[in-house]
Amino acid sequence: MLTERILSIETTDGVHAATLPEALERLCAGSLIGFEGLAAHQRHAWELFLFQIAALALVRSGEAKAVEDNAAWRNLANAEGWRQRLAALTPGCADTAWSLVVDDLTRPAFLQPPIGHGTLDGYTVAGRTPNEIDVLVTSKNHDVKRARGAESTPLHWLFSLVTLQTIQGYSGRHPPKSFYHGIARMNGGFASRPLVMFTPDRDFSIRFLRGVQAALAARRKALDTDDYYYRDDGLALLWLEAWDSEKSLSLENLDPLFVEICRRVRLVRNGEGQITAWGRPSEVPRVQVPKEAKGNLGDAWTPIGAKENAALTVGSSGFDYRLVQRLLNPQEFLRPASMELPGAEPDGELWLHAAVLVRGQGKTEGLHERWLLIPQRVQSFMRDPTVAEMIAKLSGGMIAHADGAKRALRVGLLKFLQGGADKINFEDERPRAWLDVLEHRIDAMFFEHLFARVSSDGDLPTEMAWRNALETATRDLFAAATTRLSPPECRRERALAIASIAFSASLRKAGISIARVPGEQTDEPEQDDAA
Repeated sequence: MLTERILSIETTDGVHAATLPEALERLCAGSLIGFEGLAAHQRHAWELFLFQIAALALVRSGEAKAVEDNAAWRNLANAEGWRQRLAALTPGCADTAWSLVVDDLTRPAFLQPPIGHGTLDGYTVAGRTPNEIDVLVTSKNHDVKRARGAESTPLHWLFSLVTLQTIQGYSGRHPPKSFYHGIARMNGGFASRPLVMFTPDRDFSIRFLRGVQAALAARRKALDTDDYYYRDDGLALLWLEAWDSEKSLSLENLDPLFVEICRRVRLVRNGEGQITAWGRPSEVPRVQVPKEAKGNLGDAWTPIGAKENAALTVGSSGFDYRLVQRLLNPQEFLRPASMELPGAEPDGELWLHAAVLVRGQGKTEGLHERWLLIPQRVQSFMRDPTVAEMIAKLSGGMIAHADGAKRALRVGLLKFLQGGADKINFEDERPRAWLDVLEHRIDAMFFEHLFARVSSDGDLPTEMAWRNALETATRDLFAAATTRLSPPECRRERALAIASIAFSASLRKAGISIARVPGEQTDEPEQDDAA
């Protein structure tokens, strides 16, 4: 990777084959747009890897301050300089530690620890294609197919290795007592490692600088606090040390920015030149972390829950408006270094970038990515800690309205589907698809209205605009649903009339609407929770 052009990079002047140092040169120069051959679910793992190794290389070369000055940063746009910095991270083994396939198994290969006895005894074939060692889990081999990369190149093995070793979780027990453990930087084996950061631009080169800055800031904080036990001269690249014994590495011996590996794996080339991955489970994880840490290891891109002091675990809903508004609330989440707001710039953009591959027990629950543009005036508010409570109050009220709208739609549709029954059966799941559609529509407009309310100090016109938009979306879906769903045919007209009354009453009760329909009671009894 230091001398061979394994990578394929897209730049402002075309597509080029490149070494890793040449890619870093282009990132510093601001001309790299992206990497070809990188699957969507591999992107944030690869970006986190680049942020970490670049920051580590600058720390060890004494050039960390270069990220603070644009001129100094541009001076780093030199491939030979990056080759030397990366080689210096692997003293005594630079000739193999950045290579994908190394015949001498006693030497480290890229993201592959050395095997002290020099043989694959105890190892079995883990994959004949890069996709087989990747993190995707698909039920019954549907959706994205396993083992689909029959004509794989070293590039594909590179990206799959990075994804496997830096964001993979627990993958099951192998008798008698060995496991495929996951990474340390997440709250539990079935959690996920996210990337959450503020960036002034969506351009990859600008995000790279922002990511390196966040990594260095997180490293300084981790070394200056008693919450962690890292060492300034600790082991940084965990694949440099052999993994032969059933013994974990301790945080006390690691650099805060350590690039971890979670699996024993080696890539081997057969006589025909084809690469095969060999793997071996282990009784213990590569890094020993106290259970009470809950994934809170000072990662620069992982928000920490303020109440439970645990690393963010994203659910199957991904970065929906409910989670994102909590991430913006310092009372809910402690912001990592990547979410520290940069200095204010006139008319400067600020984006929230959030990405994660959500893992579940024996399954993958979706690749989620969100870009959210933060308006200039809202940025000013967010920099003022005294305003945080006001933003939290506004977003909390809007969430309550959203819940009320969903409850109203559910009550109305259940009344309709059940023929206008006096007592609703809330176990009926037929309205679920329509509730999901409403949730997506709310998601699409939530932050536009939240930011408008923040900018206007929560005045009445912006509040009414939000309620009106929410009411319109909910009524439109109710009208559409009642033309497509099928109640008992002989009671359709009655069901629609009763459902309309119940629906309108629920909207009014939630504070979303002031409209009434004929026959609506002013003192409607409490409904069961239908959210």
